[in-house]
Amino acid sequence: MRIEKDQFKTLGVLVAMGCVFVFALWMPHHKRMEALRDRVVTAQRQMGVDRQSTAALVGLAQEVLDLKQQLGESSRFVPEGDDLADLLKQLSNDLESHNVFDREMQTRSAVNYANFSLIPVTLRFRGSFPAVYDFLDKIESMRRVVRVDRVQAEGRPGKGDGLVDAQIELSAFFSSVEGG
Repeated sequence: MRIEKDQFKTLGVLVAMGCVFVFALWMPHHKRMEALRDRVVTAQRQMGVDRQSTAALVGLAQEVLDLKQQLGESSRFVPEGDDLADLLKQLSNDLESHNVFDREMQTRSAVNYANFSLIPVTLRFRGSFPAVYDFLDKIESMRRVVRVDRVQAEGRPGKGDGLVDAQIELSAFFSSVEGG
C-alpha cells in the first residue's frame, strides 16, 4: 500500500485543520469555561458569606430596636444645640455645694461628628477626697449625657490638710453645635 503525494497533502491539511480547531476554537473555549467555573465557585462561597451577613443583619436590627427602647426609657438626654452655659452653671453650682477651693473650668473647641458634637471641659479644684468622690458621682448621675474622660487626684504631701488637687476632664455631648 503506497501513499501518494496527494494523500500526504490531504493528511497535512486535515492535521492543520485539526490544529487550527484545537488552538483557535476549542482551547480558548475550554479556558473560558474553566474561568467561568472558578467564578461560579467563588460566587457560591461569597453567597455563603452573604447569607451569614444577612443573618447577622437581622440580629443587628433587633439590637438597634432594643437600644432605641432603652434610650426611650432612659432619663438621660443629649441636648439640642449648644447649651454649654447651662452645663457650666450646673457644674459650678455642684462644685460650690461640695465646698471645694481654687475652682477652675476650661472649655476647648467643639468636636463635630456626623450626628453629634462634643465639647471637652476640664475642671481643676482642691477639696477633700470625699468631696471629689461625691462630685464625680454627681457628674455620673447628671440627666444629660456627659462622659468622664480622665480623673487625676493627687495628695498634697507635707501640707497635712487632707486635701487633694483634682483635675477632671469630661466631654459634654450635643446633638448639634451651631457655629462650630
